[in-house]
Amino acid sequence: MALSVVDRLFWSGAAAYAVFSVYLLARCVYGAYEKVRDPLISKLSEESLAGRTGDENDNDEELYATVLWSLATDSYCIWVLVNTVCCFLLLMAKCIQIIVFGDLRINEKQNLKDKFWNFIFYKFIFVFGVLNVQTEGELVMWCLWFIALLFLQLLAQLCKDRFEYLSFTPTTTLSSHKHVLLVLMCLLVSYGGLTVIFGHLGYSNGMHTLSFMAVEGLMVIVYMSHVIIRCIIHLYDLSCEGSWDDKEVYIYYTDFIMDMGILCLDLMHHIHMLLYWNSWFSVADLIILTQLRVMSQEMQHRLLRHKTYLHIFHVMDIRFSMATLEELASHDDRCAICLEKMRTACKLPCGHLFHMSCLRSWLEQDMSCPTCRISFNISARSGHTTDEQEGASLRGSLGPATEPSPNSSNQSPQSHSV
Repeated sequence: MALSVVDRLFWSGAAAYAVFSVYLLARCVYGAYEKVRDPLISKLSEESLAGRTGDENDNDEELYATVLWSLATDSYCIWVLVNTVCCFLLLMAKCIQIIVFGDLRINEKQNLKDKFWNFIFYKFIFVFGVLNVQTEGELVMWCLWFIALLFLQLLAQLCKDRFEYLSFTPTTTLSSHKHVLLVLMCLLVSYGGLTVIFGHLGYSNGMHTLSFMAVEGLMVIVYMSHVIIRCIIHLYDLSCEGSWDDKEVYIYYTDFIMDMGILCLDLMHHIHMLLYWNSWFSVADLIILTQLRVMSQEMQHRLLRHKTYLHIFHVMDIRFSMATLEELASHDDRCAICLEKMRTACKLPCGHLFHMSCLRSWLEQDMSCPTCRISFNISARSGHTTDEQEGASLRGSLGPATEPSPNSSNQSPQSHSV
């Protein structure tokens, strides 16, 4: 009930905003026409008296060109045109949402809301705290750039949230994934053209402006490409018969490379902002330094997680063997982590079998068997400790209880809570 009320309020507000924007645009066009009509009529009258009557079509073209020039040179009309662009993109985004996505879920609305206000806050700091824009033309250029950037970023965020929801919903049709992928491809192509246009404008305003626009453009392109690659991986997995064992590896390295790429670009962008206008220490500098600290911590966390991932990958290859066909046939069970049938499986020292990718993801969070909860000491050791010594200590720590009975099942009552 509450969501329906919010939707109605949004629609009424958007409709009122659209009507108001059309009214402002009509007033500006009419005012510009009234402004240039009398001088143009006087000019045509003088030419008629002098015997220099031109073609009527040429007169109309001259009138239209004069009106457009008046709109482009009047300060009030320029901001009305900027508002019209914003209104047009808002209505376009709403149409895309209705046609492709339908009703938005609660977390999708919350993510869009958070991204919108964060974007507005940081771009306000960027324009007035870093760039310190002085001329109206430069301010108009940045406003148009940020409006288009916000439109594409919000749609990309919505595609990402919807893809994550669809990928974890088993009843989702293949067409739903294709619709999200099609929207992302269209956004990527549109953003490429937009980047070329504003890149030309940025170059005419100096290399600093071009650098700021280029980095922001690259970050959005990497973000969209990340979601597109994830969609392609998921669609390929759906088209494969059975389970795709290497899927998690491709997903992990895609996430790691793309996340590190965005973090590096964002770090360079903030360092550039810090050095661009740093004559005196200001509130903007404090916010930028805080963001740099957060991003550096996030990079350290990602690198530490990657180191742990590589260590687990290495240890699993050494300590855990692959189950034979006879062992798979004797268990005849599903993976206790993903609940999918196992064509190939990794065998733990305790005798339980799991998908290799599922077990790797599990061990990143918990160093124990998902079924019997026996702990495995696979943390990083010193350089002089050999893999054979680690295996011997592991077998000694497991003791006799690690030997399963021939008829033991891969699942236990505890595994249902995994």
